Amino acid sequence: MKDGVKARYTLEFKREAVRLVHLGEKVSAVARTLGVSGQSLDNWVKAEAAGRLRDVRGKAVTAEQMEIARLKAELSRCYSAGHSAGNAYLEPLAGGFNRSTQRHWQR
Repeated sequence: MKDGVKARYTLEFKREAVRLVHLGEKVSAVARTLGVSGQSLDNWVKAEAAGRLRDVRGKAVTAEQMEIARLKAELSRCYSAGHSAGNAYLEPLAGGFNRSTQRHWQR
């Protein structure tokens, strides 16, 4: 909770967050990417398993905000998979050139 305002999320947003956890992402990583607390996400995962995941009325997250969050999570997954595997293609895109690229430009 930030500045005393309780965030409210649509059922669709919660289901997407839970789906990312079920796909193997860590709760903390998904929560950080989507901008929710880890405790809230953990509660959603437990509620979904028990069949009690519900929508909350009030100011909700828009479809555009949810899509942005989903894309951020996907980008994070792709980056960490490529970075941890030492993917030579993603490394230059991450902000620097690899050694073979540097040698090419120095000729």
